Amino acid sequence: SFHKFLEGYLSKMLILPGKRIVYKLGAKMPGPKPYYRPTFTSEEIEQAKRIANKHTASYNQVQRAKLALLLHEKPDLQNPVAARILGRHEHWVRYWRKRWHDEGFSLTDKPRSGRKPAFSP
Repeated sequence: SFHKFLEGYLSKMLILPGKRIVYKLGAKMPGPKPYYRPTFTSEEIEQAKRIANKHTASYNQVQRAKLALLLHEKPDLQNPVAARILGRHEHWVRYWRKRWHDEGFSLTDKPRSGRKPAFSP
């Protein structure tokens, strides 16, 4: 499942002393350590594991759950590397890191502003 995928992907990388991540081909990933490093409780990790393996969950929730599991295992993982592992943009990783750091853990979207959509009968 996701852990096997993650192990396979991380096996292609080499973590050097000083926690620098270098691809085995020799290309060093750019950027400093992430500023936001959210921490997760054991209940939150269990929730993320359930959602990540659930076939009926929305794609976005599954991706967020996988990000939470990844950041729990590798809290100093750089945003571009985490984004590449999950196939998302690094701004998305940064957004969720900041949100979880500032507001706590949640896999759902914030409520949208404005009038709710209505369908006429």
